[in-house]
Amino acid sequence: MSIDASITMDSVIVEHQTASGPVRALDGVSLTVDGGSSVAITGPSGGGKSTLLGVIGGLARPTWGSVRIGGAEISELSERDRCDFRRRHIGFIYQADNLLPFLTLLENVGLQLSLNGKSSGTGTSLAVLAELGLAGLAYRLPDHLSGGQRQRAAVARAIAHQPKIILADEPTGALDTANAAGVIDLLLAMQREIGATLIMVTHDRGAAKRLSRQVHLRDGRLS
Repeated sequence: MSIDASITMDSVIVEHQTASGPVRALDGVSLTVDGGSSVAITGPSGGGKSTLLGVIGGLARPTWGSVRIGGAEISELSERDRCDFRRRHIGFIYQADNLLPFLTLLENVGLQLSLNGKSSGTGTSLAVLAELGLAGLAYRLPDHLSGGQRQRAAVARAIAHQPKIILADEPTGALDTANAAGVIDLLLAMQREIGATLIMVTHDRGAAKRLSRQVHLRDGRLS
């Protein structure tokens, strides 16, 4: 099932309870992202960037406000329905590749497809790995790869099921300059190829400028 990949956040507040009282990670955030576009979220550490991605991806519900992806108000879905929505429509990429160390690259990518009930996971996984220059490494375990290769494998896993939303949280933070540039190249190429909306949190100004739009988040507020 294809969905409209536009994103709308309306007056979103995320509040955490602490020993000293409530703390707002997001404070009235409103944001509209056109389907198929790319947006970089910049700002200091602790400003709410990862929380913002988590709310968009349905990992958490806002305390107040609404989050819509296309016609679905995911902030109103049950935890089970949010999980199903993420599995079908969203690809996550993190600074840590989070590859399962006891599975080969092929199996790591194929697991994402299996979770979506795809029966042709091996062929699709091999094709995606080949497109990202990893065909010759498909049967290797993650610990036998370089940091750049592992992060490319993480991109392959995130986009194998053709998600309409790609959420990347500091995907190049642990890479050197050359590998970081290569991962951004891949992300943008994959985003265009599958027509997805890409939202990327980054401290890298050069990487942020390569996306079509930049927004700054500080103390839970957009500027």
